[in-house]
Amino acid sequence: MRVEVEFLSEACTELLALLRPGSRSVEDAVRFVIVYVEDAEQQLADFLGEPPGAERQVGADGEEWWWHYVNNVWLGYHITDGRGWPFMRIRTVQVFAARSSRPIAP
Repeated sequence: MRVEVEFLSEACTELLALLRPGSRSVEDAVRFVIVYVEDAEQQLADFLGEPPGAERQVGADGEEWWWHYVNNVWLGYHITDGRGWPFMRIRTVQVFAARSSRPIAP
């Protein structure tokens, strides 16, 4: 199975807001965002979108996952399974949020 991980711009903006207070400058915070996104993408791909500790919830937009990535950073994402050419399975992991805490399950 091939795994494609995509961070939406809203998630990157939220991640920057989380990292900015602990950084010396905006530039440092942006560099940390790049490192965090690359690392999270790799881990999500390695674990097929289900890293240890990830929690599945059913929200208003259907099924979503929340993962305590590091320190005060929780990532919210959706998983979609599909097929590629000719018989390859493709899993898409779309990260839509970066929060300081996991939302309470409905």
